[in-house]
Amino acid sequence: MKILILYGYFPNGHYSISTSLYEEFSSRSLSAKVETFWHINNKNLQNFFAFSQYALKKKISFYPSMFGQDQTLKALCHMLPKEKILELISDYDVLVSTHPYTSYVLADFLENDNSKIIIDVHTNFSEFPVFIHDRINYHTGLFAKREIDADTMKKMILTGIPINSKYKHSTTPKSSNAKKKEILIMNGSDGLGGITDTIVFLQQLHHSYDISVACGKNKKLLHYLQLHYPSINAFSYTSVMEEFYRKAKFVFTKASGSSVIEAISCGCIPIFTPTYLPWEIEAARNLSSMGVGLYLPEFNSLHLQRLKILLDTEAFQKLMLQAQFEIVNTDATSKIADIVEGKKITSLSDNYDLAQEFVSSIDISEPSPITNILVNGIKKWGGVD
Repeated sequence: MKILILYGYFPNGHYSISTSLYEEFSSRSLSAKVETFWHINNKNLQNFFAFSQYALKKKISFYPSMFGQDQTLKALCHMLPKEKILELISDYDVLVSTHPYTSYVLADFLENDNSKIIIDVHTNFSEFPVFIHDRINYHTGLFAKREIDADTMKKMILTGIPINSKYKHSTTPKSSNAKKKEILIMNGSDGLGGITDTIVFLQQLHHSYDISVACGKNKKLLHYLQLHYPSINAFSYTSVMEEFYRKAKFVFTKASGSSVIEAISCGCIPIFTPTYLPWEIEAARNLSSMGVGLYLPEFNSLHLQRLKILLDTEAFQKLMLQAQFEIVNTDATSKIADIVEGKKITSLSDNYDLAQEFVSSIDISEPSPITNILVNGIKKWGGVD
């Protein structure tokens, strides 16, 4: 059996998770390879991604909603040279995708070919699956969509988000006292996302924390910070982020999968900065509602006070560090490898059937409020009547 792991179009969080899966597959003596899906030379595709980068930088309001539209997905499929992609994947039995667009395109191109298994690995803290396609065999992730059809539910497996072995969480919560008073600011491999706004916002607190900034591949930002903020440790893209995570007490970041899961596995408390992307807002709300981090929807006086309380209060920091254990699943890569090997895995549908069986076994003439909550909750989760 040969496995091809496909991510996005440049080394980023999706790539990091892809390499984590590769490590797990290799440890089981499975033949696997990590490959970018978008490297094929195509002018239209290059223009699409160039516009995407521009739209994200300029925060063009209509762009996020355009991502999930059917016409966008179909246009993306037409931009790609189908024959070359089919040639790329021809020698593989299992296709593991860590990017939702990649998953959709694979499913579209293999719609009439059932010879390969397609596994869609959701790498963020928003709900999964992002796209539903009959041809996808499995969807994995952490937060499942509530409203979903029964057929898709059978394919959905709660694995958590894969994490590199070097970031494996310790068995006991780390004390925030064990860390230096250091803040790490980051916002993606492109260094996008209002980093200078974050610095200005932090300066209003007159705090005593040292600040490091990960600029990614954004050399313009790096030079700007070195010139205007010489007291800040600004650095470009590095493959050893672990060292910075382990030193920092807090990480200011967007609520993306790999950076957050890696940071909290090193005992960092994430602070989610303002964003206009719906999936990042959803992820930040999901995580902050669980007490894992603090979401700042805006940089204003109210949120400045909330941030100050967190930075100054050891008790709150300890609670957040304890809450992190609810979302870190060190077995996520192992579960996905089990799927690849064809081992029995419990899907959402299996859990739904067990819950229905439990509720129907309660023999009472007048259901209690708790029973009603159970029944209605199960119906809402399963998206059925």
